Amino acid sequence: MHPDCSARTRHTGITDRMHRHNYRLDIEGLRAIAVLAVVGFHASPNWITGGFVGVDIFFVISGYLITSNIRAGLSNDAFSIGDFYSRRIRRIFPALSLVLVFCAVLGWFYMLALEYRSLGKHIAGAASFIENILYYNEQGYFDESSLNKPLLQLWSLGVEEQFYLAWPLILWWGTRARLSLPAVILTVIAVSFVINASGGVAGSVSSFFLVQSRIWELALGGLIALPGFQRLAIPGVAFSSSHAQRSGAETLRHYVYQAAPFAGLLLILASILTFTKDFWFPGWWALMPTLGALLVIAGNPASIVSRHVLSNRILVWFGKISFPLYLWHWVLLSFLFIIMPEAFNRTGRLIAILVSIGLSWLTYRYLETPFRANSSTRKKVTILTTCMAILFAFGLSAFLTNGFPERSFARKFTSIESAITDWQYPKGLIERTVDGQGFLASSIAPPTILFIGDSHINQYQPRIHRLFEQNRMPDYAFLTYNGCPPIPDVYEDKHPTCIDFISKIDATLKALPSIKVVVIGGCWNCYFGLETNPVPDVNNFNYVYRSGTREAYFRKGEGAALALESLGNYLAQLSKRYVVYLVLDNQMADENDPRQILGNRINLYRNESTPKVIALAPEQKARNAMLRKMAERAGARVIDPLAVLCPGDLCPVFSAPGVPIFKDPHHLRSGFAADQATFIDDIQVR
Repeated sequence: MHPDCSARTRHTGITDRMHRHNYRLDIEGLRAIAVLAVVGFHASPNWITGGFVGVDIFFVISGYLITSNIRAGLSNDAFSIGDFYSRRIRRIFPALSLVLVFCAVLGWFYMLALEYRSLGKHIAGAASFIENILYYNEQGYFDESSLNKPLLQLWSLGVEEQFYLAWPLILWWGTRARLSLPAVILTVIAVSFVINASGGVAGSVSSFFLVQSRIWELALGGLIALPGFQRLAIPGVAFSSSHAQRSGAETLRHYVYQAAPFAGLLLILASILTFTKDFWFPGWWALMPTLGALLVIAGNPASIVSRHVLSNRILVWFGKISFPLYLWHWVLLSFLFIIMPEAFNRTGRLIAILVSIGLSWLTYRYLETPFRANSSTRKKVTILTTCMAILFAFGLSAFLTNGFPERSFARKFTSIESAITDWQYPKGLIERTVDGQGFLASSIAPPTILFIGDSHINQYQPRIHRLFEQNRMPDYAFLTYNGCPPIPDVYEDKHPTCIDFISKIDATLKALPSIKVVVIGGCWNCYFGLETNPVPDVNNFNYVYRSGTREAYFRKGEGAALALESLGNYLAQLSKRYVVYLVLDNQMADENDPRQILGNRINLYRNESTPKVIALAPEQKARNAMLRKMAERAGARVIDPLAVLCPGDLCPVFSAPGVPIFKDPHHLRSGFAADQATFIDDIQVR
């Protein structure tokens, strides 16, 4: 036999034995809990509020299993980088390739060009395992609804694959340099955890998505795979087999390792059932589920919890299909939301989950299992890497061609496409700095009007600039931050720009004595409506009123009422020095979203005609009336968009046949605002 072939055969045989040795039914059960937690969270985030910690459990499991195999190979001088990556490819690529092909085909027939462009980017990102980096650059969930991202779940796969690239080299280097592997791994854990925990407000997105702030979770699993740690998880090794022969210390250790899986499972279940998206995560909170997983793995697999709970047939079965289930469930939920939004209800989501379970079993049985078998490995690796390269090239092409806009579906809905992308702010504005205060201005001349608020005042800027160009509006300036309410003492825990917003407004007004008029606008339906719901939507913020020692959240608290009072006081304060306008909110409704206007894209049970108007929600009308009274008491003038947008409390969806008024559920598209937001014309200097 050729020496290379002989060595490769020896490595493969040893690795196979190590893999069988490390196989534990209780770890399959732990995988099942992790994936079912994630599935439950995605299907019902209001019930399984902390299910997202399933990913952290996966990280610990992966770190343990990978390190076990690498360490055993290194100790026997049988570790092969080629064999390691061959196994990773045969483990991950089959199901991933199938899911990516499914997304590419379904998206081709039912996605708008901009949607397909985004999908193409993420197919290429998934094929090159940089999805976590792409989502980090998109600033997490705030660029668009997460449900419009069918491959969002693959961010964690990017973290794992980046870990797989570095981890074997770290362990190999530590072994060859005769370093203490526990010390090496503990150093990695410490550095990564500090990066994770010290990310702060500005670093929350990077802490969530990037490998450097997540590797500690995988390394934590790797730590217990080392000699002196791993033996604790093997019955009969850490202590004498006879109770009579045990010392007091051995007896204590025996009961500790018997109880560890029970304590670990409690920590995991507590995390799943009590955590919410409002938590700073991962941060310190991630210790709870990761330590729970650690206790389960490090504990005695012959314990009652490990043998009778985690090793039961149902959990083991779900554990075996956990990887394809993790891939399929979110893809089906996302496409259900995109293609059949009216079916995205409890029943529809349940059906999607059941279908994903069926697809996962088929994928595991007829695709994963054959490719993982140790026969014709070189041929299988070649096929899988070629397939992944083709998917990468296709995804990149979809991105570079702007989503293949000549597809029949994309051509059919160009007006919808145009509405979604119609956002012109800050059209015609220039950056200026006066006395250290930065803002956007219409020209270098001293501005007369200052617009402050969030994106709900930004949406009117195209109209304002048209008036300016027609000499119907004096020089003006904009000082706004998306998602930041222009209300003193109101903050958002994960939005760093909100912290100093009011002080920046006051400093800018002081630096600009030319200002005569202050116009304040905001998503009042968000702050005083949507954000007061007890349970947040997946894309919501978490606003809080803080003044002195008093702290009150908008959800499940009196924060919104205190914020409303603070806004009234602020308007009264400004009205003493300026002409102040409060711009009330426009209507907010899911039916305004151009994507939702499409309805059922498969047209299975779509209504023959899309509704032309939507009834104004009574609570939104009442909220505007409440804000009007408050503003008038404070001496401010009021601009009410609803008088134009919803005459008779009926709100049109289209400005012309097939042309939406909105770009999303609550932002007017810029073309419409420039032409028809005539209520902005009422702003006067005197």
